[in-house]
Amino acid sequence: MTALRATLPAGRTPPFVPFFALAALDAIFGGGAWLLTFTGAEAPQIPFSDFANWHSREMLFGYLAAALSGFFLTALPRWTGRPVPLWSVRAILAMWLAARVAPLPPNPFAVIAAAPGIALAVTAAFQVGAARDVRNAKTVALLGLYAGAGACCAGAAAGPARDLAMRLAIAAMIGLVMIVGGRVLPALTIRYDALCGEAPLPHVARTIERFSAAWAAAALVSWLVIPDGGALAIVLGCAAIGQILRMAGWLGRRTASSPPLRILYIAYASIPAGFALLAAHAFAPELIPESAGFHMWMVGSFGGMTLAIMSSMIRKRNNLAFTTSRAGAATALFWLAATLCRIAAAFVPSPAGWLIAAAIAWAAAFGLFLFDFRAALLRGLFTR
Repeated sequence: MTALRATLPAGRTPPFVPFFALAALDAIFGGGAWLLTFTGAEAPQIPFSDFANWHSREMLFGYLAAALSGFFLTALPRWTGRPVPLWSVRAILAMWLAARVAPLPPNPFAVIAAAPGIALAVTAAFQVGAARDVRNAKTVALLGLYAGAGACCAGAAAGPARDLAMRLAIAAMIGLVMIVGGRVLPALTIRYDALCGEAPLPHVARTIERFSAAWAAAALVSWLVIPDGGALAIVLGCAAIGQILRMAGWLGRRTASSPPLRILYIAYASIPAGFALLAAHAFAPELIPESAGFHMWMVGSFGGMTLAIMSSMIRKRNNLAFTTSRAGAATALFWLAATLCRIAAAFVPSPAGWLIAAAIAWAAAFGLFLFDFRAALLRGLFTR
């Protein structure tokens, strides 16, 4: 593997630079702060009165909000043909930074935590609407659901309302990952096969795409509103099968020979794996804890897909789309270790050791990501 010292080309710094750097820093801080709760040290007292509440909120509406902002603010001009105004990018960035010190509910200033997601959804809606881009209407709708869930979480300290809002945010994120993954993975696979001299494989049949989308939507809605039982298990299981069929249809002849593509496919596989674990929980809740499927999505899918897509966007901008480095390979290994350790923790009566290992591996993965792309991200922060 070759060493990767990516630097940004001359010109305006793309929106992903500050957001991807801050997303990684936030992930490292979140993992490190969470680790303190298992070492006997005092949890951070920034202005947070409930550290456990802060941890889940920061994962969904801190780290993920930054990663989503970097991706969509960079991708929207290409999708719509309309540039995103620089002031919009700076406003969302300022809101994200302000949200990091927002207190938890029921403080009235807690709503600041939801502001970046709301601003991103409004920006995307304006850009897509102005371009009359019907194809991306569902993306805007999912961003709106994610932002609305964040606003609900900012208004509820605990209880059923907050739990439902957190689930809604996770469901919206799963939908966004399926949409983005359905564009990125096939496109990169076709491009890599072409570079290797292979003819592209046929596109995934439209019936499979419709089947997988319909069952995934039904499963996510059912997961929000239906209690555990056989009916929920069947719907979740069909969603898992649909996503496996969809992903299998994307695979190219040379996919396995590209480390970045392998990681993208492994990360996307966390979606059907999460559906399968939740189906098993719905069928046998006494044997399979719900948190196993929940964290397969949170750590496996969200963590893995954001790391893989952030890396892919940086490499693509530097004409290094299918190369990697030792640090990049180590990033993937630590992310995978964090996922497996966090899921293992759900099955043991004394999970502290597994949770510590998961937190260390998570922080290490994002630390290595920053090290791998230090020239593109950290130096890029100081360029125009």
